Amino acid sequence: MYIVTGFYTPNYAEIAETFRHNLKEHSIPHKIYAVDMLGETWQVQPLRKPEIALRALDEHPDRSVILMDVDCSVQGDLSPLLEPRCDVAVYPLRNKRRGSLSASTRVVVVHQTVNARHLLTAWHQKCQDVIRPVLSQGISSWKRHIAAASDETLLRRAIDENPQVIVAPLPASYAGHSSRKDALVQHESAHDRFTWHERMNSQIKKIRRSVVEKIIGRPYKEWKYGID
Repeated sequence: MYIVTGFYTPNYAEIAETFRHNLKEHSIPHKIYAVDMLGETWQVQPLRKPEIALRALDEHPDRSVILMDVDCSVQGDLSPLLEPRCDVAVYPLRNKRRGSLSASTRVVVVHQTVNARHLLTAWHQKCQDVIRPVLSQGISSWKRHIAAASDETLLRRAIDENPQVIVAPLPASYAGHSSRKDALVQHESAHDRFTWHERMNSQIKKIRRSVVEKIIGRPYKEWKYGID
């Protein structure tokens, strides 16, 4: 048996509800956690994935856990994801430009084994080490590369440092990395949609302020806030 888990912040509530409905349609057991934002930047939110996976393992000790992003969708029973005899199953990612490897966290299959928990604990610690300095700086931005490393890079490091963990590769069609219409797990990036809107809003604000400055003949902040 298995259970699908994931999490969402308030701005993803509607997307999470769509995901829940999709899972219910296929009679897939699931527990999706609502969480508050950590700080004000999106980069640290994915770093909470190992914490969520560990929580699901604790709450469902008789089941394997399939950690999924809530902007995924499924087209049937997910039992095929459990077939590999392993502790954890992930889709391997290769950066063609850098020639480096990482592990996709879009879909992560975690079994109830000591090694799987050990890996998640190591991954969780690495994520916490990245989260803390970002939060301490009070950063608020949509720009990339604010965090020192991504959740995917940190998972790969945790895997490399724990060779006793048996890690199996997931095929692209099981991991939300296939464009095939018959892929069991599909993915449509909600983050890209949000980022586009944030960028557009930022550009619109800049244009409006520029127009105001041309009309009044002085800096926008001086006009609005009385700043010299």
